[in-house]
Amino acid sequence: MAKFSVTPFDRTSFPALYRCADDASSSGQKWYIRWVTINLSLLISGALVGSIGLTDVESKRVVNTIAAIIFFGAVGVTILLATRRWERIWYAGRAVAESAKSLTWKFVCAADPFPSSMSYQDALELFTISLRELLNENTQLAPLLAGPDATGQQVTSHMEGLRNAAIGVKRDVYLSQRVAEQQTWYLQKSADNRNKRNVWFVLLVVFQMAAGVAAVLLVLYPVFPWEAATVFSTLASAIAAWGAMKRYQELAQAYGLAAQELSLIAARAQHVGTEVELARFVNDAETAISREHAMWVARRETK
Repeated sequence: MAKFSVTPFDRTSFPALYRCADDASSSGQKWYIRWVTINLSLLISGALVGSIGLTDVESKRVVNTIAAIIFFGAVGVTILLATRRWERIWYAGRAVAESAKSLTWKFVCAADPFPSSMSYQDALELFTISLRELLNENTQLAPLLAGPDATGQQVTSHMEGLRNAAIGVKRDVYLSQRVAEQQTWYLQKSADNRNKRNVWFVLLVVFQMAAGVAAVLLVLYPVFPWEAATVFSTLASAIAAWGAMKRYQELAQAYGLAAQELSLIAARAQHVGTEVELARFVNDAETAISREHAMWVARRETK
């Protein structure tokens, strides 16, 4: 049995396709959130400027002109978002990256469809074919995968070493560097999304109440020079749109469920002692993790 030195299975240990897709997804997410933020900011700014009530005709004309320019700017950003579709790159890139990562762990742990009974050469060929099929299913990403890692190895020396390592080594590495790390990540993301959901919900209620109070004040003081109800209602709408985009509640539940499933599967790790048992263990864990991958694919297909 080949000797294998246990070192962290970091980003460079995975195939070049994973790294390129991960970079494409991060870039798509960055640009999408940036321009959505700009779009919502323009809408809020336009509502704020337009809500200023002035009696002087010339001043009113200037204010309304500024508001119109801001709103037309928001229209331009909306068109930009619709044509560039950064959210599709974000979701598709994440789905490809996570699928490539899952295939990698199955390959190094000799789980289906790369069992230990298969020769290394055959397993290597099947692995590269699987990556090619994954790429062919997401051809829209092709122009974005030509990053610095594009010429990197698809099967790294770390992958080869771990596949040839002893069963106990593969089990321990998989448990600590895949299951435990993924479970910790899910728990952190679940708590983070739950907290953010609560914060944005409170802000939504506050601005809705403020809009109602402002409307009442306009009834009592109809000559008040600021139509605050318009501003607060726009803020509430912006928060609702942001929450719909980020899906805090949905993500909190999905990540929490995935963490619990992994915890139940990890409890069986101490009983894994053969190649067959290891393969079953890895396949069960990757199936649980893949449910989160499926969510990314579903979000991509609805966009």
